[in-house]
Amino acid sequence: MPTSLVDSVVFRDIFGTEPMRRVWSDGNRTLRYLDISKRRIARAQTSVGVIPAKAAAEITNRRSWTTSTSN
Repeated sequence: MPTSLVDSVVFRDIFGTEPMRRVWSDGNRTLRYLDISKRRIARAQTSVGVIPAKAAAEITNRRSWTTSTSN
């Protein structure tokens, strides 16, 4: 049973296409948050000497830590 119009099989395409729903899905959004967090943690760890700057740069410059955009 749908909990909103976006979840509804009948009405969901009114609010976007399937590819856009994948982009904004809870799973994909959470993965993006994790990507951002990993980069920030790496920079913070470098600033206090926990990891070398080279390691932080590698983590920060990595395009994404995830391979999926689905839930």
